[in-house]
Amino acid sequence: MQSTFQQDPAYAALLETMACNREYVRLLAAYLNECPCLVTPALIGELTASCAVSEREAFCAILSAAFGWEEEERARDRRLYQQYLLPSVRQLDATAYQADPYYANIRIPDKRCGRWHLKMASYAPYEGFVAGPLSVDGQLREVPPIGYFAEGFSYPMVLEDGVEWMAIKPNEIETMRRPIEQAHGRVLAYGLGLGYFAYMAARKPAVEQVTVVERDPAVISLFKTEILPQFAEKEKIQIVQADAFAFAGSRQADGFDYVFCDLWHDASDGLPLYIQMRKIEEVRGDGPYVYWVEDMLLSHLRAMVFDGLTGTASSRVESPAAMYDMLRDPYLRRLAPDLRREEGRT
Repeated sequence: MQSTFQQDPAYAALLETMACNREYVRLLAAYLNECPCLVTPALIGELTASCAVSEREAFCAILSAAFGWEEEERARDRRLYQQYLLPSVRQLDATAYQADPYYANIRIPDKRCGRWHLKMASYAPYEGFVAGPLSVDGQLREVPPIGYFAEGFSYPMVLEDGVEWMAIKPNEIETMRRPIEQAHGRVLAYGLGLGYFAYMAARKPAVEQVTVVERDPAVISLFKTEILPQFAEKEKIQIVQADAFAFAGSRQADGFDYVFCDLWHDASDGLPLYIQMRKIEEVRGDGPYVYWVEDMLLSHLRAMVFDGLTGTASSRVESPAAMYDMLRDPYLRRLAPDLRREEGRT
């Protein structure tokens, strides 16, 4: 890049934002993966009593200290605390989620089938977790919502060989809320899981049928035996055992009004599969296609594109404004089908 480009304040601001995005995600990943129960009722009680702060403020203060931030001395720490952590953390209302139709009407037994184990799991009081769609502002600042309950909270889960494969947590409810609202007509869903999307979509009068493509016969068997009989609108739901990409590339995928794709555990393993399905979507030219946690998938892609743009003297980038445009979701979504698909589980 030209030196004048690098000296532009807008370019410097972009570099700082992307650096803060990565730093915050790194710290959150360490917290959520290694010590999500770091915040305890005892710590919350101690801080709220001694410092006269709210529980949410106490929660943020505990995380800030764990992250090693010194907001009074370091500008980067202060920025991360004020622009990332404070907007990110929220205390959730357990009763609101317990009233969700799936939670209220479907009972999950403790059941094993081959590699799969269906059971109930729970969050401890003040245990942190990702709690909804990623927020991305006009300056490309990324703030993932972090939620917690002040009391224990139970949720359904499926384990594959002892490892969590799918669970219906507040994050799944929030990130599927919009796709469920948009579903209409004949709906095609790739990925069965515990059937949350199928259940919620089938309840809608605007949905005629939900066809779910799932490749694992044990998952299908477990679902049909233990969960599907409890669905009030089970006659609307059809399960097809097939590879999602083989099905998507065939004539069997013709004639649907709405397509929802949920083939990945989370954004960390989803980008190659997302790219592969976007290629098929572009060839087919039908839709609309909606992808679970697409915002998080595009965040991963944004970091890759940013590294490419800043690591080369790309003639395509004429200004910081052009670089911003190439890092926004609409451009990244258009770019995805043109990328070489990494090898991944399909």
